[in-house]
Amino acid sequence: MASSQLHVYVKAAFHNNKFDTAERGDCPFCHRVLLTAAEKNVPFTVEHIDLDNKPAWFAEKGFSATPVVSLGGTFLADSDDICNLLEQRFPSPSLVPSVSCSDGERLFPCFVQLFKYLAVTIPLSKEAGGTPYSEEVLQEKKANLVKVLQDIADQCRTSGGPYLSGANVCNHDLALAPKLKHAQIALGKIANVSLDSLLENSPGTASGVNTYLSAMMARPTWGNTTYGDNLVENGWRKHVGEWQEEARKERAEVPPAKRQKMDAPAPAAPPPVPAPAPKPAFKAKLMRQHTFEAPPVPAPAPAVAAPAKAASPAKKCTLTGKWAVTGKSASSGSFRYAMTLQEGEGGTFTGEAPSQSMVISGTIDHDAKSCTFTQTMDGKVNNCTATLSCKVMVNIYIHRQNIRLMETELSTKRLYVIAGLQLYTTFYVYDNFVFFWHSFMCCYFKQSQVQMVLNGQYKSSTGGTGTFQCKKKGKQ
Repeated sequence: MASSQLHVYVKAAFHNNKFDTAERGDCPFCHRVLLTAAEKNVPFTVEHIDLDNKPAWFAEKGFSATPVVSLGGTFLADSDDICNLLEQRFPSPSLVPSVSCSDGERLFPCFVQLFKYLAVTIPLSKEAGGTPYSEEVLQEKKANLVKVLQDIADQCRTSGGPYLSGANVCNHDLALAPKLKHAQIALGKIANVSLDSLLENSPGTASGVNTYLSAMMARPTWGNTTYGDNLVENGWRKHVGEWQEEARKERAEVPPAKRQKMDAPAPAAPPPVPAPAPKPAFKAKLMRQHTFEAPPVPAPAPAVAAPAKAASPAKKCTLTGKWAVTGKSASSGSFRYAMTLQEGEGGTFTGEAPSQSMVISGTIDHDAKSCTFTQTMDGKVNNCTATLSCKVMVNIYIHRQNIRLMETELSTKRLYVIAGLQLYTTFYVYDNFVFFWHSFMCCYFKQSQVQMVLNGQYKSSTGGTGTFQCKKKGKQ
């Protein structure tokens, strides 16, 4: 078998409480990779991985999940990185969107949060010793998913459809559609809440979402890479069983009074603190100690009190570091390269893209979400302006779960605030820490990963136009 052959390792099917390596499984991330290869007409072979009994080489190479690919003797994991590699190695046909559009990445976390509440939290609340669920929280989670679905329908309508960027399918479609299909099946078959019922007050959105998914499923590449609806249902029922077992163990470990306090919805604003109030005083002291910006705490009642130490200003999310850049020029087609930036004072930045023999310098306005920059390549100077939107992904480890949180269209400066999560708290992302405010508790977690994504449209002094996306991983 030629070393240049693309080999794709995907999740095996799950039947009767065990994996069956004779059949492809239901992973939407694996599906995305297979769709990408198929849309690019890249020949590939597929091997199904038993995730309960992974082959020895899988662990030896440091892999714990699928998809994984092997191309030219090089192994690579993570669907984002794999699809970027395929776009680079096989640029035609291009899957870079022709217009700036969202990839709907908020769909999956919003779907999972609602699904877990419907399939785990509410059923467990009816068991002996269970904590009553909140109808207010349930409606909030439904509203979050509805908003994402509305954005998808609006995007297709704006582009002219049937896909996110218009008449041609793009890489965002290949990432979104498998997740949307999972949400449709899991919510409808297990939680008994169909997408149509969620959108009953927005028939235009329901029609738009159904039309979009039908168009994706009608593509020949979908039929050649998909799996049965029953496998999707089996996979999510497996998750439900694991989540319920884990929740019962946690419930047994947490005293009832503390559990009730943790599960209660957060008030609209922190309640006033009577004097003397040792817990709020401790909270203020801890916040000053770690210099986190947080909602102000009322001062203690005694008139003679030591002045509080002012909190240090929050750091903005710096551009300094390594970025992966993908995009499409209206004149020369798609491009992809690695870029290293260094941001100085005043929002000025410099950098280079060695593979393009390119030197970059410019200025970013974090408030206006725009930047001007100069590209110097092979002695040619190109002046560009760009508008930016910023997304932040945060992975944190709470209650033994890796919770993936998303927020879009955020400012690129100061603290990122992500609210309305499972613990009904407000999270503040500060450097590589996550600090949260919850009732009279304050904690921070260092086990987190922040990813910043800059999406933009540019116009150059030579009249060129295009779109780009820059992704940065690690400490930000």
